Amino acid sequence: MQAKYFAVQPFREGFALVVTEKSWQPLGAETGEFRLSRITYIDPSGREIRPPLSVRRAASFADGLALVVPDSALRTRGGCAQGGYLNAKGDWAIKPQFDDLRDFSEGLAAVNLGAKCAIGGKWGYIDKEGQVTIPMKFIFAGAFHDGRACVEEEPGKDEVIDRKGEIIRGEKCR
Repeated sequence: MQAKYFAVQPFREGFALVVTEKSWQPLGAETGEFRLSRITYIDPSGREIRPPLSVRRAASFADGLALVVPDSALRTRGGCAQGGYLNAKGDWAIKPQFDDLRDFSEGLAAVNLGAKCAIGGKWGYIDKEGQVTIPMKFIFAGAFHDGRACVEEEPGKDEVIDRKGEIIRGEKCR
């Protein structure tokens, strides 16, 4: 019997990212992210939650949503793609609109607007409805852990912020 999927990630939050066609670039199995592939997600019974889609980038579920940059979201300026987030039904919870993006953590995700093919732009944070909760003002924005995230407003000047976007004085990025 021939295998149905080219690659399968471990189940995370009840779903596994599966690659339905061979990737155009080496698989990022160690990072849990796949690039330039056709992917979908399966539940523990093996049911696909959506038809496979061609992606520039996709990751496993994190905090209830899966980061996906579909090929269909290519911009005309420079061939860069924008990404969004799928929900557990396989629908777009947040439509592709960000120039770069990170997994959700503690209900927030770092997203970038103004980047050209993931270079430049400004980072901020959105909630699970896609609303900006911390303004796009950083040149780097990390994931939240224990209510804190590392950010940079200026090159080489790491700062720690809370979930309101306020700098926590005396804290250092790890």
